[in-house]
Amino acid sequence: MQDIEIPEPWPLDKLNARLGALAAEDATPPQPPKGFALVLGSGALDPPHHGHLDLLWQAAQRLEAVGYDVLGMWLCPERETSTDSLCLSIAFRLEACRHIVAYDPLIAVGTWLSTQEGLGHGHMDMCRDLREYVCSRLGRDRGALSVFYACGADDAVQCNLCDGVDVAGGLGVVVVKPCFDEAQVQADDPTRLTFVAEATQAIASSEVVRKALLLGRIGAAVPLHAAQFLSRPTKDELDTFASDYAQLGVIAARGRDIYISLSSLLRSFDRQKLHLLEHLAPDALFFFGSKRSWVFPQSEEEQIESHRENPRYLREAYQPIRELILAKEALGQVFFLKPPGFIYNGDLFMEIRLR
Repeated sequence: MQDIEIPEPWPLDKLNARLGALAAEDATPPQPPKGFALVLGSGALDPPHHGHLDLLWQAAQRLEAVGYDVLGMWLCPERETSTDSLCLSIAFRLEACRHIVAYDPLIAVGTWLSTQEGLGHGHMDMCRDLREYVCSRLGRDRGALSVFYACGADDAVQCNLCDGVDVAGGLGVVVVKPCFDEAQVQADDPTRLTFVAEATQAIASSEVVRKALLLGRIGAAVPLHAAQFLSRPTKDELDTFASDYAQLGVIAARGRDIYISLSSLLRSFDRQKLHLLEHLAPDALFFFGSKRSWVFPQSEEEQIESHRENPRYLREAYQPIRELILAKEALGQVFFLKPPGFIYNGDLFMEIRLR
């Protein structure tokens, strides 16, 4: 019988990196006032989006504010979903989660729920498994490590999560409550390991992401690298997850869009504003006939040169475009065709000034 590889339920690479950073700062880092903490979030994640990441980070910030040091966080998709409109496979949702946390320094993807049959697994059972796993692998003192389940206010009320904490076992809850939320959620109760955090913004829903995909756009609902996986898959990805992409309205691998003028892109932004970003393909390539320093000057001399070439490049109104360029540059999708030191004299030949 062929051995079946069982995925690691709680990957520890980012947690280990965090511990390594602490050790580098101080050979014997001081014990935080409330001890160390881990944060866990779960759900159908069909598909995951920025809101899921925001929820974990808001929970972590609340815990840090009251005296915990958060060492790691996990996003854990359920094996089955209760969504009536579609049934994205757990393999697809796990892969989407891995893409969305790829550049996050603390959030990893937990696979514990993906091995559990059925719905409605105990949230504290999941937190308990994470705590035992981390303590056994790292040899940490269980008494100095707490695990908090992060959830929205509605989930906290519907599932009675605030009543399910296990103080003796070091298991608590952080409820992330949007400012407009009307759900009855108690205030902080440290004796019961229950804390309340405010969301920074209205958390988007997976349904919104699915509708955007059906319309051929995804906007800023997910990080750029995850948007590529969801809306512009490679041929191999499309073959592997054909059924999932069909449900999302992505039925064929497409060619890549290419933009060759930053000035034209800025004029389009003038007309369409943020709607332009929703319609830009996440894997589009930018070939700009300018210097990078005209868009991101590092000195007064470069700022003067940028303003002389095109005063629009540095206007505050175009900050969303500059942020997009930086994100795509990190993925190797941006090319500035004029190298540093290039002096444009109007003809077709290039003169390079040596520095």
